[in-house]
Amino acid sequence: MSNLFPKLLEMSLTGSFVILGVLILRLAGGLPRRYVCMFWLFAALRLAVPFALPSSMSLIPAELISAPAELFAASAPSTQPETAPAAASFPLTEALSWVWLAGCAAVAVFGAVSYLRLRRRTALAVKTGERGVWECAECASPFVLGFFRPRIILPAGLDDGRRQLILMHERAHIEAHDQLKKPLAYLILAIHWFNPLVWAGYVLFCRDIELACDERVVCDLDAAGRKAYSHALLDFAGQERTMSCPLAFGELDIRCRVRRVLWFERPARIITAIAFIGAVYWVFTTLTNPLPPEPDLSLANYRQIANMAYQYDELYAEVSDGETWVTKVISGPALGEFLSSADWEQTAAAPDSIPALKMRISFSGRVLELYAIDSFRVRTECAGDERWYAIDSGDYQDLVALSAYPAK
Repeated sequence: MSNLFPKLLEMSLTGSFVILGVLILRLAGGLPRRYVCMFWLFAALRLAVPFALPSSMSLIPAELISAPAELFAASAPSTQPETAPAAASFPLTEALSWVWLAGCAAVAVFGAVSYLRLRRRTALAVKTGERGVWECAECASPFVLGFFRPRIILPAGLDDGRRQLILMHERAHIEAHDQLKKPLAYLILAIHWFNPLVWAGYVLFCRDIELACDERVVCDLDAAGRKAYSHALLDFAGQERTMSCPLAFGELDIRCRVRRVLWFERPARIITAIAFIGAVYWVFTTLTNPLPPEPDLSLANYRQIANMAYQYDELYAEVSDGETWVTKVISGPALGEFLSSADWEQTAAAPDSIPALKMRISFSGRVLELYAIDSFRVRTECAGDERWYAIDSGDYQDLVALSAYPAK
């Protein structure tokens, strides 16, 4: 459980980045909704899959991947000495994991109860002569019910004209496998219930699959047919809505749907081609993680200095705390152990600073310059390559102690 929530938070953050991209894509407009639904699929993959391949094309900020682990590592309780009395504590990650599980259970139970209530309401539905079509007097709005063997539930008493238009819409849902997509999207919502962007993405995804079905239907209708389809939408506006798994005809932003139906035009081939190219690009840029940074193998990196120092029993160093230089002998293992245990953070250069302690250490003909600027910064330089680090006062005192070895 301790490693679960940081990983989940990483998935939620990277998924939110993809959701923001889809939101921008929706605002741009002009793209048929079936293509927008395809991009929603990529956001769902980022939220559901716990791993991603590295790629140099990735647009995912590296900070989104590393931030959760660093955050929880920083908040972890420090190790107590064995002599200290044991303090009762409950790790933050453990507590958040249980809160997350409780939220998941609540959202999942709500969806399951909503679905079961709808199934019970359709218990008296009557099968019609058409395959997979049922009529129910208890339902005011048509919808698809079921996952692997979906049934179309229609309100009783529909005239033939509206009935055929509604069936076209619901069959478009089934052909697109929306009866599976929406429950899976709800499952992702239950997992990431704490993320407001996932809630927004779920609501907009539900709208987009409705709009995509509208587009499939009106694609084969003339102007009169589109007008009749718009009236059918308006007839079911304001009826009960099913937020969870079932798909209802006539719900979610009727004004927008009617406007798009009346002004619908077939997408040009260039739009389809651009959408395909964009989808391929989207896969490589949002479903992959950035490549890890190249290892810093320069001797100016203090960890590389530590590796080199271990190879020498003694090192010659010129040490100065003022104008004069004194050649001294420094223990290689002592220097290596000190630098290996250090945790310095690289910082910006401060070229105008005056060093308080200077050391020039020879490694097989290569000279390493290590300058302690003050109690808080160190500059390392080798062959013109330099690094600046922030240190604490304890490390500075250890450097002073190392430089106090006897002179040669």
